[in-house]
Amino acid sequence: MARKYPRDQVVVQTKFCVPLDAENLLRPTHSPAAKLKRSLERMKLDYVDIYLVHGPIHQSKATVAKGMAECVQKGMAKCIGVSNYSKEDMIEMQEELAKHSIPLCTNQVEYSPARRLPETSSLIQACRDRGIVFQSYSSLAQGRLSGKYNKDHPPPKTYRSAAIRWRRTSRCCGL
Repeated sequence: MARKYPRDQVVVQTKFCVPLDAENLLRPTHSPAAKLKRSLERMKLDYVDIYLVHGPIHQSKATVAKGMAECVQKGMAKCIGVSNYSKEDMIEMQEELAKHSIPLCTNQVEYSPARRLPETSSLIQACRDRGIVFQSYSSLAQGRLSGKYNKDHPPPKTYRSAAIRWRRTSRCCGL
């Protein structure tokens, strides 16, 4: 666990998911802080380094930005990021956070040689242009590019990468 190490040697990142629950519906601005406070208690930490909004599926970016800004203002998070945001959604969230003097620090998006949408949609370039760190996940397409799976032994159907058709295009990956 992270608590075994000096706090300045560990980067802790967690996500605020926007489920349809009573707290989010009745107190949408305060929900990010309330949920982060409970997470911090479970982790036995005073703050997280990065607090992400998991997906742009929420009431309004202005409301969520205000709630996320509160987390930084209260010292519960060092910076705010987003996860799985398109270029347009990311820019809108950055602008909403700026109204509270909070920069958007990162956008975490699935990116691999099998899934290049962040590159082809110019999301990566928009991150560079705006000083936002592009943070990829699933860089081996959930193991699909590691050699673990092939057309005769496909990944579990629950994996997003399971929908990618197998075809022979190169020796290195067999997709």
